[in-house]
Amino acid sequence: MTDFGIGKAIDVARSRQLGDTLTQMGMALGTPAYMAPEQAAADPDVDLRADLYAWAVVAYECLSGAHPFPGKRTNQAYITAHMIEQPAPLSERNPVVAPAVATLIMRCLEKNRDQRPDSARAIAEALEAALTATDSGPHAHARPSGKKVGDAPEGPSIAVLPFVNLSADAENEYFSDGITEEIRHLLAQDRVLRGAARSSSFAYKGKSTDPRTSAEQLQVRTLLQGSVRRAGNRVRITAQLVNAADGYQLWSNRFDQELTDIFAVQDEIASAIATTLRAALHESSGVSAPAEMPDESPVAGQRTRKPVNPDAYDEFLKGRYLNHRRSHSDNDIHNAIAHFQRALKFDPAFAPALAGLAESYLWLFVFFVLPPTEAFAHTRRYLRDALALDP
Repeated sequence: MTDFGIGKAIDVARSRQLGDTLTQMGMALGTPAYMAPEQAAADPDVDLRADLYAWAVVAYECLSGAHPFPGKRTNQAYITAHMIEQPAPLSERNPVVAPAVATLIMRCLEKNRDQRPDSARAIAEALEAALTATDSGPHAHARPSGKKVGDAPEGPSIAVLPFVNLSADAENEYFSDGITEEIRHLLAQDRVLRGAARSSSFAYKGKSTDPRTSAEQLQVRTLLQGSVRRAGNRVRITAQLVNAADGYQLWSNRFDQELTDIFAVQDEIASAIATTLRAALHESSGVSAPAEMPDESPVAGQRTRKPVNPDAYDEFLKGRYLNHRRSHSDNDIHNAIAHFQRALKFDPAFAPALAGLAESYLWLFVFFVLPPTEAFAHTRRYLRDALALDP
């Protein structure tokens, strides 16, 4: 495996004005089994964080005895896996690995490079801290040293865990996942809150894990859990915000609404959570929280959204669910496209469905169904249409 230094090599190539050539060639540089997702996608902006990903693959192999994506795979299958599959948590493959080390390696394996550590130095410091904690006994995690990779972040932070589908129809799984994603998206707009990535949070789907363990692995201080029960156009959403340090609820509520008002419910949940976390933050710092903080509202600009067409929204959620599931073939993507197109028949101005189509065509490129020129042409067109309707 010779992937270490790929990021540096690409930086050098750019400095020598070879970047455009690499981009035009659409080259995916690296060894497929150890290739970061951005390398697999032939992203021209690959940086040194691709090396951190490759290191994590090797570390995962050394500590678990298996590749993060095990089994005999073709190069194409490895590339697809790096882009769309989630590896089993290292702590499950080898429970004796120190939790801080297992968390660090899984962070380095994040699909989104912005979720990885910023440098090899940060990794070295985190490993050193983990070794120090191991050598110093069970209470070493309480050390007052500087912030390290793997520590809980300062300030309010949250992971939105997949809401449980309590509907009579198990097929409504797509709907509960969709509600989870919408609320996570709203909270992500808040400049004060730090949120766990979707791929990290959804790794806990269907699992019963102690909140403190989940929060430690996700590096957050609070967890949002909930359930969704749908019957026709009526929906009941329950949500509870849990303080990971002691397992106690900070806030909980139940919402019963018509599906036409679903955006209002999502906005209300996100606003309540943001307000609760800010109040807790100010209380811990001894400073009174301002009565209103409109500039930092996670739903700024969302309250004027027009009511959603229930049928269009339903088709959109089905399409997005399939885009995220995208098993091991392109069938899910083709079906997702069909759902997005039906959503647009119900509401031609529903921008999220256009954005979903744009994403679907990118996945058709990933699965080698369409050549990049054709796939990107569709993606650009649908994104422009979506942005024209909803900047």
